[in-house]
Amino acid sequence: SEDNNGIGDLHLWMKLNGNDIPNSNTIQSINKDTGVLICQSAVEIKVGDKLQMAYSTDVAQGKIGLVATHPHNEPLVPSIIMSIWKSSYAEDNYD
Repeated sequence: SEDNNGIGDLHLWMKLNGNDIPNSNTIQSINKDTGVLICQSAVEIKVGDKLQMAYSTDVAQGKIGLVATHPHNEPLVPSIIMSIWKSSYAEDNYD
């Protein structure tokens, strides 16, 4: 939470073409502080596919969510950082 008063859980998962990606959900319990939640998965993406990050909160007190911060005299820290890489795997059919 921006003011470090939130208590609850933040859930973060991935969607592909509007559908939840199985086993991609992660949960971070927050207790009046700031946490770092990592959500990662390997998934095949084809031309035209839409990859999304989704989140929900279960708040017991205050507010929690995704927060971007701008430290004094430093670059902005985004609320989400996403890394994507392409595998060059090629199946060989050598007999």
